[in-house]
Amino acid sequence: MSEKPNNQINSEEEIDVVELLLRLWRKRWFIVKGCLVGGVIGIVIAFSIPKEYSTVVKMVPEVNSVIKGNIGSFAAIAGINLNQNSSEIPPELYPEIVKSTPFLLGLLDLNVVDKVSEVDTTLFSYLNNHQRFAWWSYVYKYPVKILRWLRSKDVRNVKISANQKISH
Repeated sequence: MSEKPNNQINSEEEIDVVELLLRLWRKRWFIVKGCLVGGVIGIVIAFSIPKEYSTVVKMVPEVNSVIKGNIGSFAAIAGINLNQNSSEIPPELYPEIVKSTPFLLGLLDLNVVDKVSEVDTTLFSYLNNHQRFAWWSYVYKYPVKILRWLRSKDVRNVKISANQKISH
């Protein structure tokens, strides 16, 4: 068995950079056309996506301190809550309240105004009747609708009596 020295490189493993650049130069119009088609598709998709808005709300409860002065500040340093007002909701519960069903149902009656589409309605009506979706979401809905329709036909419930003959 003969072994090659480590410093000798096989000619099959070499990369000819000049040949690679010439090959790319010969295919330059194909590359440019591919980039243009990809750019046009990207622009179509970007303008087809409906606008989404987000907001951040920080809620700070109004706290009326029962004990004012030095004793209240010392108690706060020690981690003792001397506030006896039980009508306040602790801030740790706010995320749970916002996720609750009664809170979300209360939002459905809020008035929504879309100045671009000139829509003035409730949030419930806006979500059901006026909300825009990307065009491809409609393409994805149809196969699901067809499958639901086929399931509603429920072929398994069709029974053939023993007296009936199946004709082909």
